Amino acid sequence: MNLLTIFALSGLINSVFSISFGILIFLKNKKNKLNFIFFLLSISVGLWSLSYYFWLTSAAKESAIFWLKFLSAASVLIPIFYFHWVLVFLNKTKDKILNIILIFSYLLGFFIIISTFLKTSLVIKDVKTKLIFPYWPDAGILYSVYILILYLGLVFVSITLLSKSL
Repeated sequence: MNLLTIFALSGLINSVFSISFGILIFLKNKKNKLNFIFFLLSISVGLWSLSYYFWLTSAAKESAIFWLKFLSAASVLIPIFYFHWVLVFLNKTKDKILNIILIFSYLLGFFIIISTFLKTSLVIKDVKTKLIFPYWPDAGILYSVYILILYLGLVFVSITLLSKSL
């Protein structure tokens, strides 16, 4: 078994556990908003992981790009759902500034997701061989925006809010 196969299988295993855990939490109390947002977070992690598996096991460039688009779309949702979950968990949903950040994050996230599936190079320019990966993505400008604003920004704000609440 080569390293690429191990990476792919880790994605598949993560997908099964993440989706199962999300469903379990949601079914425990379907009316609880915190459970629902956690379910969405778990599903996005699960879809990212499943797409990761299919990307790494792709035999053709077109297939790899197809799965990279799903992988990218799911990854955009992860920090947004995490931030939303933190706001609900800390009962900060009425904070005006945090709500503006949340709405802006959803709008930017959906813009990036739509751009991912359009025939543009804004998110994924192309794929090329890199190290052991036959189809490594070459990131477009919107991928950098996602990393800086949504991923690093929202995770930083979320951790800061959680730390202050201790």
